[in-house]
Amino acid sequence: SRVLAPMTMVEQSTSEVFHNTFVGIALANPNDYESKLKLRALTYDARERALKMDPGTVPSQGQKANLTSELVDLSSGGGFLMAEGTPPEAKGFFMVGNNDLNRLDGVGGFLRASSELYLPMIRQNETNSTYLFLFNPSLTPGQHARLRLYDGNGEFQAEKTVQFAGLGALGGTLDKIFEETIDLDEGYLEVTAQMPLRGFEFLGGTEAYHAMTAQPVYGTARLVSPHFFASRSGGSTLRLLNVGDREVTGTLTGYTDNGEVIGTAELDVGAHKLYRRSVTELLEIDTSKLGANENLIGYLTVEMTDGTHHLPKVIGTLTFQGNSGKWLSTLPLLSRGKNRTLF
Repeated sequence: SRVLAPMTMVEQSTSEVFHNTFVGIALANPNDYESKLKLRALTYDARERALKMDPGTVPSQGQKANLTSELVDLSSGGGFLMAEGTPPEAKGFFMVGNNDLNRLDGVGGFLRASSELYLPMIRQNETNSTYLFLFNPSLTPGQHARLRLYDGNGEFQAEKTVQFAGLGALGGTLDKIFEETIDLDEGYLEVTAQMPLRGFEFLGGTEAYHAMTAQPVYGTARLVSPHFFASRSGGSTLRLLNVGDREVTGTLTGYTDNGEVIGTAELDVGAHKLYRRSVTELLEIDTSKLGANENLIGYLTVEMTDGTHHLPKVIGTLTFQGNSGKWLSTLPLLSRGKNRTLF
């Protein structure tokens, strides 16, 4: 697999929330042998750019981290970095922060490839901006993808068809990509392509950044978040995007880490609509009973049906918010487990 990172968030952004930012990339080798890194700097149309330095090898159980400004000359324009390891596959992540270090988040792990992807966390207005990145892992040039933007009620907002070079990418804030003014407080993006794509979104606001990987759709009757929390100054927000043609009903259950039920709530998500609610409100958690620095923690399950024998097509995320919104982090709900992961 490849580790991907934008060189800069500034060049393709019309929003001030991504100005005065830096990007850092970290590459890890969790194996018992040395890994040779192949790092490439590419423009969005897949033209090679010169590197200022070569990270070389990563020792066994080691990691190398750099600012993108150390690896490539940003004054010559933007693009993205692509890292591969031989052997084994490259593993790593990137982070975006502002120079005051009070807004920071990143993307790590495996970006899943699909010809149908959804980004369920879209905002573009005076105080929020969404940066989109899509990558074509194929060498075949000239293939197209259609981007369709919807509000939370499933109402169509905008459409754009994009052509990708082989190993090319698309990056930028939504108004830059759609070449029109976008005013959207809550919505989602649908990507359908002639070839499998990988991608992520980066949501920037006046208080915090948070990122989310582009999600393919798998039919599932159950989604799980292995962690949630509630406190006086923060908590967890549930998003469910129903991309199917039928309404989905479900039951949210919150558990303590010891498996005791905290509470349940019934959910209804209309066809092609986005559901967004506070877990604290849904489970009727009284945070006034918590101490000033105390958190109620546990995990969540969502059991769902669309009233047929088919599995619902629902994507879920959970956004963690703390310090009265001064930090945010979003993770996907899981429909299946893993037998190995890397932090």
